[in-house]
Amino acid sequence: MILQTWHRELESKKIPIDAFFHKIVMMRERLRVLEQRVNARNG
Repeated sequence: MILQTWHRELESKKIPIDAFFHKIVMMRERLRVLEQRVNARNG
């Protein structure tokens, strides 16, 4: 996968698709844990 930006000073970045989806899954997991902590604190 190639990530491109509209900003001319920044260059494109190539990322393997499996690494990209791994990052998404890990971010989702961190958000889920954060949500559990917030709910436990407010409960």
